[in-house]
This record gives sequence, structure tokens and C-alpha cells, in this order.
Amino acid sequence: MSVRSIPAVEPEPAEAVLYAVLDDVRNTLGIAWLDPIFRSIATDPIFVIAAWAATRPNITKSFTESASRLRKIALQHVHESLDAPDHRGFAHERLGIEDADRLTRTVRALYHGLPKVYLVVQSWARLARRQPIPGTGREEIPARRGIPTWQEGVIVPGSAAPEAIDMLEDIVGRLELPAVPSSLFAMSPVPSYLALAREEIDERAGSDGWAHALIALRRGVTQGIESFPHPMDLRWDALAARGLTEERRLALADQLRDAAAVMPVNMLIATLLCVALGGPEPATEL
Repeated sequence: MSVRSIPAVEPEPAEAVLYAVLDDVRNTLGIAWLDPIFRSIATDPIFVIAAWAATRPNITKSFTESASRLRKIALQHVHESLDAPDHRGFAHERLGIEDADRLTRTVRALYHGLPKVYLVVQSWARLARRQPIPGTGREEIPARRGIPTWQEGVIVPGSAAPEAIDMLEDIVGRLELPAVPSSLFAMSPVPSYLALAREEIDERAGSDGWAHALIALRRGVTQGIESFPHPMDLRWDALAARGLTEERRLALADQLRDAAAVMPVNMLIATLLCVALGGPEPATEL
């Protein structure tokens, strides 16, 4: 499996609404970076716009609580089963204080943001398979929007550094994943730290603790989606009339299935690295 840089997509006038939607995704979820999965499916703007319109009303109190539960699940398993290492000395000695601080804020941003991305990606995977989400019918207040100031200056790579590509390919192969987890792609501008992360993952992946954590996260995201207050479904006839063919829907279903399969591993890696670099700070919870 090859690891490719994620190309920048030049907007066209007809796609202006798509880029407004992607910016709204970032601000509504409160994340400084846009996960690569959203960029990869941006080639199907009709789906992205419709799926986000169905999702946005569900970014409520219960959504925030579901994301918090996913964080707690991952954190509990890292502490109890995965023997989290301490990378603070390595980061300060090899990277310097300023870059080490930036790296720490990056993994904290991933730790806080990925549960929300997981909930969205898993729900979109269901929509792409024509599986509606019923909603609970409860009325809820919207979740707090906006990107926290502490996320300013996080690492937002546009492409993998050449020396990091081999390491990313190796990790993806060892973990038998269909795509690169964004938690590792974000580390690619810092190859020395990516190499250390690879060693730590190798020591833990495949263990019972690792497997149990992934199962718990999959259960947690299913429970989170079932707590969405508003129903989610797409009018496929209308989307087809606008150009979203059945062939493209099936391709999107496969793409989102693979993305959802990566997400629990993605979350677990982000949590492991976050703890290794000093742990999450409760004050940063949204």
C-alpha cells in the first residue's frame, strides 16, 4: 500500500458552498485541522453538503457527551492496559522547547477532536449505505462552537515528509489498515518522533489490551450515534438528479467504511501519544 500526500484541491466557483461547509465542519466540531477524510471525499461535494446538513443539527449536548465518553474509554484503556510511555524528555531534548510544545498541543488537539470526527465519519458511513439514523426526538441545545485558542499553532501537515513516507507505509502494513491514521500523518513533519511512535505502537498493537480498547471504542461510537436527537437520512433521488450516481454512492460507501474502520485505531494512537507527552488537560474540554 502506498502513502500519498493529500493534494490541495483548488476551489471552483460552483464549489464555493463546499468550502464554506468544510470550514463550518471545523468550527462546529471545534478542531483546528480538517481531518484528511473530509478532504478526500470533497470530490463528491453533493454528498458532503447534504450529509453535513443532516449532521449539523445533531452537534448538541448529547454529541459532546458522546465524544467525551469516547475519550474516557480510550484514556482508561491506555492507562490500565497499554502501559503508556513518557515522551516528554525525548521531545524536549530532540525538538527543543518550542517545537516540543507545538507537538504536545497537536496530540492534545487530536485527542480532543478525533472522537467528534469518529462520530461524524461513522454516521456518514451509515448514510452512504442508505441506512437512516432514527434520532431520539429529544430537543437539545446546540454544542459550543468555535476553535479553542489553545489549538493555535498546531501541526497541520499538507503532505508527508519524504523520510516519513516509509514509516507510515510500514505502520499501516503492520496494523493492516486501509488508510493512514490522521494521528500519525500529523506527526509526519517530525520524523524522529514518528519513529518513536512507531516503536511504541509496535509494542502494543495486537495485545489483548489493544484489541479490547478497539472493541470498546466501536461500541461507544454506535451508542453515540444512537443518541443523536434528530433523524438523519438523505434524499437519494434528489442527490441523483444533481449528479450523485449510484456508482459514486457505492464508492463513497466503501471509502467511508474504510475511514470508519481506521478511526478507533486513530483515536487509540492519539490518546497513547497524548498521555506520553503529558496527558490531556481537563481545562481544554469543550
